[in-house]
Amino acid sequence: MVKDEKADIDINSSAPRAEATFADTDLRMDKAQHKDKANPSSIGNSDYGIEEPTIMISEFDEIKERLSLEEVENICMRGESVESALGRYLQARKFDIDKTEACIRKRLEWANSYVVKCVQDGKAGCLKCDVEEILQFYPGAYAESPDKVGRPIWYEQTGRVDSYALNTLTSNENFVRYHVCLMEELQDKFLEQSQVTGKYVNKTCSILDMKGFTLSMLTGEATEIIKMIAKTDSDYYPETMGAMFIINAPTVFSMAWSVIQGFLDPRTVSKIRVCRGESEWKPKLLEEIGCDNMPAELGGNGPPCLPSNPAFKEVTLASSGQEKSTFKVKKGDRIFYKFFTRNSGNISFKCCLEMDESDGNKNAIDLIPLKDYAAAQCSDGNFVSGEFEIPSDGNLTAVWEHPGWWSRNLIYRVIVK
Repeated sequence: MVKDEKADIDINSSAPRAEATFADTDLRMDKAQHKDKANPSSIGNSDYGIEEPTIMISEFDEIKERLSLEEVENICMRGESVESALGRYLQARKFDIDKTEACIRKRLEWANSYVVKCVQDGKAGCLKCDVEEILQFYPGAYAESPDKVGRPIWYEQTGRVDSYALNTLTSNENFVRYHVCLMEELQDKFLEQSQVTGKYVNKTCSILDMKGFTLSMLTGEATEIIKMIAKTDSDYYPETMGAMFIINAPTVFSMAWSVIQGFLDPRTVSKIRVCRGESEWKPKLLEEIGCDNMPAELGGNGPPCLPSNPAFKEVTLASSGQEKSTFKVKKGDRIFYKFFTRNSGNISFKCCLEMDESDGNKNAIDLIPLKDYAAAQCSDGNFVSGEFEIPSDGNLTAVWEHPGWWSRNLIYRVIVK
């Protein structure tokens, strides 16, 4: 049986923590650190996500007197001890009791409504689109294996983030709800690794790959979503980042980094390491993660984190150009389509079916007649989508035509079910 020895709670057990009391916690305090209140980042030893933070007895006693055991248990992540949870919130608010209490009460109110709804809706429901669509334009996912000390690994190809497509498919508010689903999913990974290591894991190791990043990507919409996610994590999931590696950072990233740092807590910034080329970041990641657990995208032996096949296809149509996509279909198949254009571009669209006749002849009909879509309908944050049923076996062809003079970037997907 694996136990969290600091709180004497069985982390393998599915039993509720209601049986625990504040007396169950075994408080420890480094006296030298207790004196150093001016430097709270030096307090505790939880940066690697294995040991719970060493906290100050006086602050712990005071905050526990202001909260019921039920309230504290409701801020605990799955399998987390009371001491660890309070330690995270105290440390995040620099051991200011009033701010810590306010943060906890805000979290409790938020979780009872917002988080419950997010989890019920699921990731696709929160986004209001398919997750694989978002992964194409915001490629980020948890790795299958942890780092060497058991921290779950988040891998993200930040240099490929397409804020224009994201803002077309979903909203910033919906994306934050999706992020909350990921953070709730992370708690299961913490518990899983706690059971493997025998000690409670409550921190992550994140890798942000900046390959392809340009300053033009740092739009107003992009900075706004960074702020929203940073605030969500700071307010409701404090002290869950153990380390972050920003790799393949181009020279221009230093300008963007000076802006982004302003959205982050100084303690968070201290855990981030910015690396340029592979010769700089690979030895550090091998030391932190190991080759066997490193994602395949980074040259490791671990499985890939991200899907290899994109959900959408993007093509550039010249003046009076045309794009066709043909599928073999059967009677009763359902067809789902979605498309949009970049940079205020209009487009025309139709779907035709070439039916297989019993005499071997072909009979073509337009299931969706040619229709012109203005830029306001299929661009600048809007997309066209629909579905229909196939009436007969045959070949379905989706056709997009560019009626204008200037070239047009079309992004589309067609699904046959």
